[in-house]
Amino acid sequence: MGPGCGETCCYKCHKNISQDQRQEIFAQFYAIEETPRKWDFVARLVEAKDVQRRTTDRQELSRRNYTYRYNLIIGNNLKVPACKKFFLDTLAQSEQIIKTSLHKKRGRVAQFLHTKERNIKEL
Repeated sequence: MGPGCGETCCYKCHKNISQDQRQEIFAQFYAIEETPRKWDFVARLVEAKDVQRRTTDRQELSRRNYTYRYNLIIGNNLKVPACKKFFLDTLAQSEQIIKTSLHKKRGRVAQFLHTKERNIKEL
């Protein structure tokens, strides 16, 4: 587990989440043996929202489509916002697990919707 963010973090991660709570989250994550379940764990904690505003002259140049919000669950299912560095250091993972888990999550939702639409058309 990494050190996390510094004291100047706007989310005040070190104040809101103690080292013991981080250790507990770390242990929960590494207790999961199957990789798809780890992706589900991360996908539950990361929220991808559409970009709120785009400038008109750069709209075609930007590839950024989502804003990501990172949360850690402590105590009785209390979601606490955290910065990206703190989130990744707590799980001792790279950015790739976020990309993969959200890609898999979007794929399952799209697959479900496609199946649902196909079933409706068949009726």
